[in-house]
Amino acid sequence: MTTKRIAALLVLTACGLGRKANYYSINHDGSRSDSYSHINEYTSYGPDGLGQQQAISTAYEDAQHAPAPQLDVEIFNASLPPGVKLTGGVLEIDKEAPYEAVGRFEIGYWLESAPQETEVKDDLLRLASVTHTNVIVVEVDHVTHADPRVNHLVGVVLRKVANGIPAARSKPHIKA
Repeated sequence: MTTKRIAALLVLTACGLGRKANYYSINHDGSRSDSYSHINEYTSYGPDGLGQQQAISTAYEDAQHAPAPQLDVEIFNASLPPGVKLTGGVLEIDKEAPYEAVGRFEIGYWLESAPQETEVKDDLLRLASVTHTNVIVVEVDHVTHADPRVNHLVGVVLRKVANGIPAARSKPHIKA
């Protein structure tokens, strides 16, 4: 992720319309698939973080068969929220910042059905839903430099605490 400080804060509320039939649902061999985008990697931070890859991946894939949830999620595109910085590959959260790190992710798309960047909001809302988070920091990797289609998304999921600082932050510095 880059540390550019661009004002790309979006507060999203899904409209609940769902996807078109068979959207993102083509396997490598061209056959129809019931799964859409795919979590290639998920790592939960904290004391109970080990072994969450499969549980989150399964919940995410199950969520693809329903309309995107109606959540308020802050999405930081190639930027970080105030009080959060990336230093030498380590995500650091200031003790005054109202965030706790939940995990990091990578979501991939089949090349044959890669979405445009403007079409990935529902996937990020689904990710927020299954990880119980409300802030996503994401970097979009396109198929090629001039191609608007998305190859994959990488980033971290954070939880913003409404009434101040999280009671117990397990690690102030987390490898991103």
